[in-house]
Amino acid sequence: MVEEILTAGSTDAQQHLATFAEMLCELFRDPPFNFEWQFGDSEDPSSALGFLTLLKQEGAMFWYISGEDGKIASFAFGLVLTERVIETLGLADFEGTIHPQPGDYYCAGAATAKPYRKRGYFSALAEKRLDAARAHGCRRVWVRTHTQCGIVRHTYADNRGFEIAGTYTANQGSGTMTSVMMYRDLLEC
Repeated sequence: MVEEILTAGSTDAQQHLATFAEMLCELFRDPPFNFEWQFGDSEDPSSALGFLTLLKQEGAMFWYISGEDGKIASFAFGLVLTERVIETLGLADFEGTIHPQPGDYYCAGAATAKPYRKRGYFSALAEKRLDAARAHGCRRVWVRTHTQCGIVRHTYADNRGFEIAGTYTANQGSGTMTSVMMYRDLLEC
């Protein structure tokens, strides 16, 4: 399995953002999400491309795995949280006793193209993001997903010890999504 890292300042990341945005739009059309997320442009943070561009500007790291045909099969991205990112993405807008803080790591998104699913790519990319969090000295890692998204809950909660911090309903793309926020303290890892 070939994995490449794309950092926020690299030209490779910019070249791939459009592909990543298309993959996110396709993912969100399917259950359990069931809504259209517009591809949009890089200036609109509510669009898929704008969301990726914003996070790239905030220091996000992107990883991808190429399929045997050379196309991007799976990708993931994450970043160390800042006040601006927490506010912009509404990451603290849920009831709970613990919330994301600046300096925590956020697993911001991932997608695997349909022909490449069930090959372990999502799990491998989850590990890359946890490794990045450790490398940045982050104390805690966060991930959010639709409450019914089994692969994310299985990958993070069941296999990596993440705990549920709370649920909330948020605008996402062109619809609303009931999300679950999960976290993992890295101090014991």
